[in-house]
Amino acid sequence: MSEGLRLVRAILDRGATNTLREVTPDMFVDDDEMAAFQFLRRHYRSYSELPTATTLEEGAQVELPDAPESVDFYLHAIADRNLFNAVRPVFNDLRNALMSADADQARELISAMHREARSRNAEQDIFSLGELG
Repeated sequence: MSEGLRLVRAILDRGATNTLREVTPDMFVDDDEMAAFQFLRRHYRSYSELPTATTLEEGAQVELPDAPESVDFYLHAIADRNLFNAVRPVFNDLRNALMSADADQARELISAMHREARSRNAEQDIFSLGELG
């Protein structure tokens, strides 16, 4: 089942409104995840409170799975998935470069993968002034 939908459910179950600042639409991979996240964000912006799971399921026309783990667990899972999805195409090119013994291209691709990993990690290191205080 979808880690993105589990994250949305965990946010609802635990009232984790602070997590909405950390989550971006590009972290969701399919229409159901995106619909659930967009409904959640729209509802919170409009009413300054989270919807119930039933309201979200009806409004976004999705079924939310149970989310027994913490919000951070699912946030980490979708951040990892996002990184793997970004690096996978480069990895395939790297494998081809290694098979053809093209060291220059391999170096370039490894650097690209490293930049991608660092940029995704930097997004997680951004804190509001309140959080730093």
